[in-house]
Amino acid sequence: MKGSENFVQLVKNTYRVLLGRGMKACYVYFMDKETERYFRSRMRR
Repeated sequence: MKGSENFVQLVKNTYRVLLGRGMKACYVYFMDKETERYFRSRMRR
């Protein structure tokens, strides 16, 4: 689970930096459903 924890921390830090720079929103677009499912599976607690 260490890799999963690192991934979640990386995503949180990325969003914190992006939103801290004055962005109103941040969207992630996936080219395929398999990648989207993988990303979503890593974000669930």
